[in-house]
Amino acid sequence: MKLKAALGKLDKWGRLKFGDFTNKIKEAQVSLNHLKSRVLDADCIAQIKDIEESSYDLLAKEEIWWLQRAKVHWLKFGDRNTKFFHYKVSQRKRKNAIHQISYPQGSNWRDMNHIEAIFLEYF
Repeated sequence: MKLKAALGKLDKWGRLKFGDFTNKIKEAQVSLNHLKSRVLDADCIAQIKDIEESSYDLLAKEEIWWLQRAKVHWLKFGDRNTKFFHYKVSQRKRKNAIHQISYPQGSNWRDMNHIEAIFLEYF
């Protein structure tokens, strides 16, 4: 009973202290898209840089959070060829897959050859 109470308090503290990374990241992306659609002036560019910096910080914090969470699950369930292990691997593969990319001129590409060419051209 005491353990459940402590867990509830820690969960509440974590949400107050760190917030919801996913929602904050989505809000930052929406703000960036809105700013980038406007006419770019010095003030707008400064705001874009500020939001991008805070987005990078949020993404880094979210990554640390997931790494810590993964360690807990890994210690508990391990790599024992279990249903849990296969589910996590499949979930990660789906999350990291790029199925479509929007080219700056407004066209969307789903073909892997076009996506690869766009990435190579950009980077």
